[in-house]
Amino acid sequence: MPRSSRPALLLCLLLLMQTASAADPWAVPGDMALRHDLQTLADAGVLGSPVMTWPIPWSTIQNDLASYRAPDQPLRAYVANALERVRRRLSVAKRADGIEIETQLASNSSQSWFRTFESTPREEFEAGAGASWIGERFAGRLQVTYAPDAEDDEDLRWDGSYLAVVLGNHILSGGRIERWWGPGWEGSLIYGNNQRPIPTIALERRQALAFESKWLSWIGPWTYSLTYGELEHGRTVPNANILGFRVAFRPINDLEIALTRTAQWCGNDRPCDLDSLWDLIKGDDNVGSEGIDDDNEPGNQLAAIDLRWNSPIGDLPYAVYTQWTAEDEASGTPSRWIAQFGAEMWGTTGLKWIGGDYRFHLEYSDTATSFYKDTIKFDTAYEHGIYRDGYRYRDRSIGHAMDNDGQMLTFGGLLVDGGGGSWNALLRWVRVNRGGRIPNRNQVSEEELDVRNFEISRKQALRLFGRDLGSIALGGGYYYLDNKTSGGDDDSWKGFLQWSFCLLYT
Repeated sequence: MPRSSRPALLLCLLLLMQTASAADPWAVPGDMALRHDLQTLADAGVLGSPVMTWPIPWSTIQNDLASYRAPDQPLRAYVANALERVRRRLSVAKRADGIEIETQLASNSSQSWFRTFESTPREEFEAGAGASWIGERFAGRLQVTYAPDAEDDEDLRWDGSYLAVVLGNHILSGGRIERWWGPGWEGSLIYGNNQRPIPTIALERRQALAFESKWLSWIGPWTYSLTYGELEHGRTVPNANILGFRVAFRPINDLEIALTRTAQWCGNDRPCDLDSLWDLIKGDDNVGSEGIDDDNEPGNQLAAIDLRWNSPIGDLPYAVYTQWTAEDEASGTPSRWIAQFGAEMWGTTGLKWIGGDYRFHLEYSDTATSFYKDTIKFDTAYEHGIYRDGYRYRDRSIGHAMDNDGQMLTFGGLLVDGGGGSWNALLRWVRVNRGGRIPNRNQVSEEELDVRNFEISRKQALRLFGRDLGSIALGGGYYYLDNKTSGGDDDSWKGFLQWSFCLLYT
């Protein structure tokens, strides 16, 4: 369970800006305003590439903008605003042969209960520095952070570090890079940023081009991600691997589809040969399949399908989306599903006193398997009989932040101004660890809780006496906790102030 709130004076401390700088070959998860702008451009047909798979290479954004032909009619105000902001960001990201050095400080009144797409600090205090370099074919970042009294006892961290090389239309990378696979704003059911970045080797498509073949061109622009990571040593099965494969495509401009498979495989005293890997790929990974028993069971798999449909009825700025993730298989097909549903709308305020572009989303997630049936399967999602630490990394779910057996309903609002500064607000109703064993392995709470939560934050560039001093964010939130197991209740406040600054760019 997250720590209790600390005194409010921690709000006066500076804390780390988790978003990587522009001196990287891709946009990483964490910047809500940038995601809003990219999604707005994708829905308007300015970007043709899939945008539900992060990180997103800047090269695919650049290629889409270069091939875009403006219509005769003026763009809607919110589209034109987003286009201007993305072009500014791209102009910085396109800088080649440059070295950038950053410094960061961080503090937080309490660890976040539920991480979203937006980057927020993980620990109560962090201090770090990073140096990045990007060239025509190679890029790299060395990022080191010191976090005393860290929740996972790893005070010195290399999160954000990587090496990458361009191989034709592919990027091969190795390092600790955050990922977000899915259409949701509050969580991904299969791979999000709730956990710290997993050490991973990845091969991804650099530009989301369409097939030239007439038989496959209907798929539209498509991209893929192939990942191979290693989980921590201190597990029931130490050093287990986590594999991921995702393909996303846009057969029509208004529809984006993604298919994902992830698997825990290998590890100390587990099968690690090519035969077990092939069984895993084929789906012959459950005890009871031909030749599969407790000793040679290959691994623990999840599969997901994501759909996002822009304005299915009419021509208004709204979209609906869903993500379904299967925890198991039956008769060779995915089964025991958990799911997420959402709707969002966006536009420009047109008001002098509160100018800018907005986006609202309403999102519901359920992480109890077969939640749609009369008999719900509790203690199943993100769990496994052999990999008993479950689908988690350093005690954090790799999927949704509320872990298994949860329900979350969120209403969120984002306001982005012309300079790229933003306001972000959330209202949440959450049921944590409902219906399961008490205690169980849910990492948010061993007991059943009802949570009411409100959060608001502001992010913007910081200038003082005409000088650029990086970026800063200020936020706070309130939690009300109703313990259904013990019958007690509690409430707490949290807050943060965050800042990062580029010391040098050459």
